[in-house]
Amino acid sequence: MKCRITENLEALGHSVVNVGTDDRTRTHSALFAGEVTKLINQGKVERGILICGTGVGMSICANIDLA
Repeated sequence: MKCRITENLEALGHSVVNVGTDDRTRTHSALFAGEVTKLINQGKVERGILICGTGVGMSICANIDLA
């Protein structure tokens, strides 16, 4: 899914910054959510797309960091 989203966004002219993992190894989603929100808070990117198994952990971590 990640590759397809990246390809589609780039085809539409968007630049993509990949801060996540590129394999299916289990990992701690808060690390990636924190990195994305840091880039947003610093103004280095306008928005981020977070992908995980259920989306719950990512959304909680991202909303805490953006607050």
